[in-house]
Amino acid sequence: MDEVLRAKHNKYSEVRRKRGIKLIVGIGLCVGAIIIVLNTPMKARLKARLSLLLNEIEEYTMANENQIPEIEHFKLSTIEVASKGNDMSMVNQYEYVTQRRRDLFRGNLQLINGSHACLFREMDQLVDVKANKNKSYKLMETNMKLNKDMVGALNAMMKDFEKATGKHDMILTSGYRTLADQGEVLQEKIKLWGEKEALEWAMLPGYSEHHSGYAVDMSIYTDEGKYVKYKGQDDYAWINQNCYKYGLIRRYTEEKKEITGVSDEQWHYRYIGVPHAYIVTKKNFCLEEYMDYLKQFTFGSTHLVVDCDAGKYEIYFVPSEGRETSVPVPSDKAYTISGNNEDGFIVTVTL
Repeated sequence: MDEVLRAKHNKYSEVRRKRGIKLIVGIGLCVGAIIIVLNTPMKARLKARLSLLLNEIEEYTMANENQIPEIEHFKLSTIEVASKGNDMSMVNQYEYVTQRRRDLFRGNLQLINGSHACLFREMDQLVDVKANKNKSYKLMETNMKLNKDMVGALNAMMKDFEKATGKHDMILTSGYRTLADQGEVLQEKIKLWGEKEALEWAMLPGYSEHHSGYAVDMSIYTDEGKYVKYKGQDDYAWINQNCYKYGLIRRYTEEKKEITGVSDEQWHYRYIGVPHAYIVTKKNFCLEEYMDYLKQFTFGSTHLVVDCDAGKYEIYFVPSEGRETSVPVPSDKAYTISGNNEDGFIVTVTL
């Protein structure tokens, strides 16, 4: 397994290396041309122009390192499930479980943003990260807590990241936050940047994904004891390119800022589970877009089917009926139910 991971990583690194060589050659030609045409009085402008060029290079590099991963085995299809009429054979394979209104606010597919507050309904699912983590990553805070499913996903991903790259310097800088914790984070940013800019990077208390335990911020902490800002570049691009396999997504990107309301946070990852992370990644959705997308696949009509290297799954949406909702689930297959933190339940069936 180690050899396979390293082979894939080396192949990816070689592609980046060749791309880098071409870029460096191009830069050299551009700089040479500028120097030739500039006379001595104009040399002062060279520094400014080179600075702009370097900024463009950095943006180019980030765009390539954070490109949408290529998922080799992935297929979306649909199935029709009649809820009335003559053909009731498929519906008869389902039974019903009762979900109460409080269950709307539980599960890995909760949408938490500036319009949807976290109601702290899964405190019983939080675990001590230090007591449950492996040795492939570090913690900034020894008392950090996360949802147990998030910890399991991080353990698997970080272990494979270390196998693929030989690095073990990833550090979790923030996990579950209380209302007071989030208030402190926001106030610190307001002091630094002012209220308007701070609110582009930190949610108001009650509206942060960190309240759920399904979100984490990451950085790099070297063996020399230095913190390095995580940008998902170089060897660390492996995380961006593979996180979906473990049910994680990079939650906030500049491209989706107008939808999410949050600026580009390269270090913030959210657990939504498999196969949902596959779909979000393949279709280049943010979580808001994905939640809207799923609502078309209601039980008793068209269900979504995803076939990927993690397995085959059926997904459908059941609108909330108020205080209690009868949610149809297969009588002979494994399934999970997650509230969407708004108006319904998402059922994920393992086929």
